[in-house]
Amino acid sequence: MSVLGYLQKIGRALMVPVAVLPAAAIMMGVGYWLDPNGWGSESAVAAFLIQAGAAIIDKMAILFAIGVAYGMSKDKDGAAALAGLVGYLVLTTLLKPNVVAQIQGIPLEQVPVAFKKIENQFVGILCGVIAAELYNRFSGVELHKALAFFSGRRLVPIITSVVMIFVSFALMAVWPYVYGGLVHFGESIVSLGSV
Repeated sequence: MSVLGYLQKIGRALMVPVAVLPAAAIMMGVGYWLDPNGWGSESAVAAFLIQAGAAIIDKMAILFAIGVAYGMSKDKDGAAALAGLVGYLVLTTLLKPNVVAQIQGIPLEQVPVAFKKIENQFVGILCGVIAAELYNRFSGVELHKALAFFSGRRLVPIITSVVMIFVSFALMAVWPYVYGGLVHFGESIVSLGSV
């Protein structure tokens, strides 16, 4: 499969979590319309709607991890979605600033700012893609009879959690540069103005 074809496959998988965004936008929009000045501080109904929408928006990275893993899996199985969630939780926990400081043996204030922003959509998509690929590769594996319970689809979240440990160590070195590139890319788009 070509790179473009693979990116199209990821794009199709993103449609699953992206389909949730209109619901969040409508709830938040109605909430802000009900209380345009207080943004929920002057209306319980507005606050309820704004918080309900924000619950979806604030957790988009998790939705991407689950949705991409599910959407890219060969048979659209829930085990792939679970593997996406497991991978995201392992990776984001291992790359929290306090964990990075402990592993690298540096003071917390010396940890790059990129690790304070590790719970983002880019990481969610990365975890989803890795989980889907692992699911597609290992969901048919049969273990010895003594471990038969963990065969097939049940094996995938376990493998994903182990693989994410290695991915976390790789990102510990690379993530500050990737994060810096993403921030620079975003700022350059903003600087284009009306273009």
